[in-house]
Amino acid sequence: MDDEHNNDPKDAKPGGQPQRFAGAIEIDTDSHEDPDHTLELALTMDEDSRIMGAYRLATTQGRRINIPRPLALKLAAHLEKAELFTDAARVYRQAAEQDLASHDSAEAIFRAACLLLGPAYKAEPGADLLLYLVSNYPDHALAVQAERIFELHQAQNKAGLQEALDQVGVFPRPPESVQTAYEKEMSRPPPDGRYAALRYKLAPLIESSGYKTASRIFKVVGLIVCGVFIYAWFMHDSLRSVDYIDPSLKLPPIQTPIENAEPIRLVHDGNSLKLTPLFDYEISGLIVSKDDYSMFGLSRGNLFMQDLCMIWGGNVRRGVHRNPGVSFEHAGNVCYAKWTCQANVRGNELSNSHIIVVDDQLRDAFDDLNRGDQIRIKGQLVDVMTQPTQKDLSFSQPAPQKLKTSTTRSDKGRGACEIILARELEVLIAGSPISQLLYQISFWLMILFGAALLARFFLLPVGRNR
Repeated sequence: MDDEHNNDPKDAKPGGQPQRFAGAIEIDTDSHEDPDHTLELALTMDEDSRIMGAYRLATTQGRRINIPRPLALKLAAHLEKAELFTDAARVYRQAAEQDLASHDSAEAIFRAACLLLGPAYKAEPGADLLLYLVSNYPDHALAVQAERIFELHQAQNKAGLQEALDQVGVFPRPPESVQTAYEKEMSRPPPDGRYAALRYKLAPLIESSGYKTASRIFKVVGLIVCGVFIYAWFMHDSLRSVDYIDPSLKLPPIQTPIENAEPIRLVHDGNSLKLTPLFDYEISGLIVSKDDYSMFGLSRGNLFMQDLCMIWGGNVRRGVHRNPGVSFEHAGNVCYAKWTCQANVRGNELSNSHIIVVDDQLRDAFDDLNRGDQIRIKGQLVDVMTQPTQKDLSFSQPAPQKLKTSTTRSDKGRGACEIILARELEVLIAGSPISQLLYQISFWLMILFGAALLARFFLLPVGRNR
């Protein structure tokens, strides 16, 4: 049976100061005593004001009441007497759930159903409880009466329903006189503290039909966004969807020697770089793997913003990237092609390029690249000499190093990577533009949904265990 919760929203005053509840009973909200135990003691003493204070203390924490059946039935009767009818119905039902085989469980379920149909004005859950009683306790004396009340409800016979409820001691109130526990809470002085006061003002939203409708819509839209995000996660950089190849990718890279090139000096993250241009270089290729270093900087021991693994020529003409038995991945500054079929990826038509960019706008363009994009890069192949700009005794001080670029496409392994000082970048064909757009939109929507869930959790905690 589903719970119908109507917890009272309250916040203890800061510093563990006693908080005054109805009946002028002061409960120390900073006490380490179990709230259920406090409630049991209050019910044993049988003092109305102390019982209500202990009950509010327990429900303030947004928890389910967990006390023995006899005391739970006694608490439900006190809540009914205090006209907290929804709370009373919930506690009656929880008491019955502790031992559904017990004879008085049917009586508790029947009482809860009548309260929901009558003064609590929650007819649907009340009718569900009546059906449960009739189905599971067909031989009980209350089964016939429960079936009759259910039929009156289904027939919308308000006069007959009111008369039947009057006979069992449940007296419906006119709708305008209905006051929920949240509304009663609002009649008390607001708690201290800006955060507590905001929760106090927002608490009645839980009971509004508009909030419940918005909550259902929020859940449905959230599931849709989550599904779109999962789909886009797998598809936004998929190589399987790349079928049309730009003609320029079928040609090899163009490499032209540079005579008497002047060194280029740069400063990068505390290092002085000397770049020696060797060749003007132009490559058009399909990105099959991308390894981005820009978000980690030198923490990964790398001077480049990213590595791009690209294929061209016969590899793209034969569509090896679309073969499910072929995969490409980066590991340790090297790009590896793996295949478990007769694809035979040609190593001289695959390269891993270390990218150096000095222009911020061009850097942003490289950041936006994705696997599956067909691109053209123009720049220079360079050797790199790096030297720390400051000398100290730190063990983390990077050692001077010289990195040589590959100048042929036929070499393999470490040292076979091209170091490109990029001057121009052109995206010839974006890989999966629709999937990439869906991925970006759904990603930010997931962030917004997460923020909304956190806000609801902290500002409206009274509905967490509904």
